[in-house]
Amino acid sequence: MSRPTNAERLLGKKSGTQKSGAITVNLKPLKVAPAPLWLTARGKKFFREIFRILKPWKIVTKIDIHLLAQLAHHKDRFIIIEEILSSGEGANSGYTYKDSNGIIRVNPIVREQKNCADKIDKFSKKFGLTPIDRLGLNINFTYTDDSRSGTINGKPATGKYDHI
Repeated sequence: MSRPTNAERLLGKKSGTQKSGAITVNLKPLKVAPAPLWLTARGKKFFREIFRILKPWKIVTKIDIHLLAQLAHHKDRFIIIEEILSSGEGANSGYTYKDSNGIIRVNPIVREQKNCADKIDKFSKKFGLTPIDRLGLNINFTYTDDSRSGTINGKPATGKYDHI
């Protein structure tokens, strides 16, 4: 019989071969979430905007604030990089450059922008901001004509951002 790991001891297991039930944590959805101080002004604006979208779904808890801040940060960073690339000034401007041998190469900052886009996509999926991921959150919408109505977790959808 193997010795239990620290994680197994915390879960109440006596040995490495025994299994325990799921841990139940009671987290309340947040009604208000101040943007973290380390975000830029535009990042804080994105944070508040995304929180307003997620608030009616009642899925954001205190533990999600850091991920939400990361989403806002990478969205802000993506725009900053786009501004640098499209400025037309300096060594980092433009999507391509000529190296010392005269070969046209992709600007390395474009790779950083792609990394930001990938992280935005990853965090958006975690919060159900894509149509497929909303299906996993049990958020259903029915549209008839131009009127939009639906349910969020079995309750009527009545918020400004419910259709997103």
